[in-house]
Amino acid sequence: MTGSSASTFHGEPRTTADIDIVIDPDPSTLRSFIDALDPNRFYVGDAVSALARRDAFNVIDVATDGRSTSSCERTDPSVGQSSTAACQ
Repeated sequence: MTGSSASTFHGEPRTTADIDIVIDPDPSTLRSFIDALDPNRFYVGDAVSALARRDAFNVIDVATDGRSTSSCERTDPSVGQSSTAACQ
């Protein structure tokens, strides 16, 4: 988790109405995730194109206007750690 929820958890309160989640799916896993969401309740931005660009996409709960921004994560093999900087 990133964004205001994470900063609040770490002692720096910020208030927003969304949750930011970093994921690292392959195309099949992303499709399974999208298919698991009720299309009558959730709007999913262009996640497939976002994955190809290693970029963010939105999932919006249309019943509550709750927003979750999902962003790609990639592991940098040269240092063995995750980085989202290249995905923003």
